[in-house]
Amino acid sequence: YNVASQIWTKYFGHDGTAANPIVFRNYPDETATITSNVGTVFIIEKGYNRVEGLNFVGGPATGTWFHVGYDVAATNFTASHCIASMGAGGDNSGFVYLGGGATGTVVEHCRITGPGYNGLHGNTAGIICFKTEGVRFIHNEISNTMIGIYFKFANPQDNLTPGIEIAYNYIHETGRNAMQLNCNHASIHDNVIGANNAGILVTESNGGPGGD
Repeated sequence: YNVASQIWTKYFGHDGTAANPIVFRNYPDETATITSNVGTVFIIEKGYNRVEGLNFVGGPATGTWFHVGYDVAATNFTASHCIASMGAGGDNSGFVYLGGGATGTVVEHCRITGPGYNGLHGNTAGIICFKTEGVRFIHNEISNTMIGIYFKFANPQDNLTPGIEIAYNYIHETGRNAMQLNCNHASIHDNVIGANNAGILVTESNGGPGGD
């Protein structure tokens, strides 16, 4: 299935609920592949939208598949058991790009392959987020990008339980760092850092100071 123009759910989508989320997924035992050459393919600005079991193949212009919470809140977005490739890099690009209103996002059991890790913009990431709380990035494999997981702008320091968990990820082949984390009161544990990485950088203030 090819997406030829950007889909922005602020205007065309629907909110789900915790009991009845809006779910986009493959038919059981079948492979569904979404292709696109749009720079940012989906802007998600509805609550409780889930994407499960889909393959995403980006063309040469595709840097971000899901920009969640662009200018309004988009709570409880989930990407689960997906395979994704990015065709392009750029400032603040990633398979999933979370704005401050993307509370409760989960990216789990995904295999994310970036567009490369030589000669690209340094802020090209597998997952990138800004001030976002209640997020869980767990059991993902991220490779072939400048940064695996980039928490660029710090979440508020005064919230002692922001619900941020980054765990059980396998990150390899990155040009800048496996993870750059500028978050507060986060639980970061049991990640595996593989070959060709610069390591993990914490309290990274490239976007704005304030991480603990």
